[in-house]
Amino acid sequence: MLSIKPAHRIHQLHVEWFLSKRRIPDTTAGPGSLVLKSMPSVYGSGTTSFHLFTPGDSASSPYKHPLIIQMDGDGENNNTNIAGYSPAYYASNGNPMRFYNATYGRYSTFYILVPHQYNSVNAFWSTSYVKDMLAWAKASLPNVDTTQIYVTGLHYGGGGVYSIIADSIKYANVFAAAAAMVGIRNVSNDALLSNIRDSHLPLWVWQATNDDHVYTRNSNIAILTYQQAHYSASTPQVRFTLPNYGGLVGTWIYCYDTGHAYNSVDSSYFGSSSGASYFNNPNVYEWFLSKRRTGSGSRMMTQVKPGDPVAAMDDPQQFILLNPNPLLSGQQGYIIFNSRASGVGRTQLINTNGSVLYTRPFNLAKGFNRIGINTANLSSGTYLIIVYDTSLHPKTLKLIIN
Repeated sequence: MLSIKPAHRIHQLHVEWFLSKRRIPDTTAGPGSLVLKSMPSVYGSGTTSFHLFTPGDSASSPYKHPLIIQMDGDGENNNTNIAGYSPAYYASNGNPMRFYNATYGRYSTFYILVPHQYNSVNAFWSTSYVKDMLAWAKASLPNVDTTQIYVTGLHYGGGGVYSIIADSIKYANVFAAAAAMVGIRNVSNDALLSNIRDSHLPLWVWQATNDDHVYTRNSNIAILTYQQAHYSASTPQVRFTLPNYGGLVGTWIYCYDTGHAYNSVDSSYFGSSSGASYFNNPNVYEWFLSKRRTGSGSRMMTQVKPGDPVAAMDDPQQFILLNPNPLLSGQQGYIIFNSRASGVGRTQLINTNGSVLYTRPFNLAKGFNRIGINTANLSSGTYLIIVYDTSLHPKTLKLIIN
């Protein structure tokens, strides 16, 4: 079984994001397989090791499959681990990675390639890894839809996204869309934004405003301000989502969530509230699949203004997180979520034997709420917290006590 290591060796932030409703329930494809492979490097030196996720319906589907190339952070540098709460992490834990494909009007399942970087100097990604993955996919995966290839990365891997886009128009034109999470980059604004403009590549950048590791030391916001000053007429504009909390790891946990999470974002850069409500619908996978590369341009099936929150909600409630999680016995924790109405809700704490340890009511205000979790006298282990909103709609969250 694949061992998933901590996502980042500096910030050991453990946050659970829980899934909400899909667009249409669809379970046609079962879980796929994730295996470690290697290839002689074509564009670098030595051997490139990588994980391949093969979708469960790869042999039975009459359609070709989209492909995600994923680059991880410095916690996964010099090893073959996979970042927690990344696309490959969800795939390794039984998610079929099947989402609505707006380009074709049907569901599609992703292939995922995760190259593993070995760099003893620093964790900045060489473009050779992505180029190797593209070469291997072309030779070995004939049922990949070459018009729906996407690249994404987190932390230093987010910087790897910037690097492959800035490398050349040739490679920017390969991808139908790209997404970078709290990316640490070593390419210039002009190299990045001019290739985005000339290749018409949709790029989605995520950066938590309370991330003291990247936000204050790197220049993701500088990309935004530079674009506004010098590339405001480019099409498409880079899309920015700036969560107000979650920190470094919480940013990609929120972004890569396979459901439709709810958050507060900073849209003040676009002339609206610094605490605007944002419903992540489409999620990043659905957003990818709304894009298709056609020649030198990328057709955008879903038009979204950069940074604008999507206002619609199809659930009365979207729970956001248990924070912190795990907890120590007796430590104060919180459930943070949004409520569409004021009233009375309740929580239930249940152990692994199914016994209800307590049921407690709480008062809800319309909007964001923070509900305390009583962990006094709880022993180490895993628990379930069921939270009911004012209409008695339940949501189940997993709590770990260390």
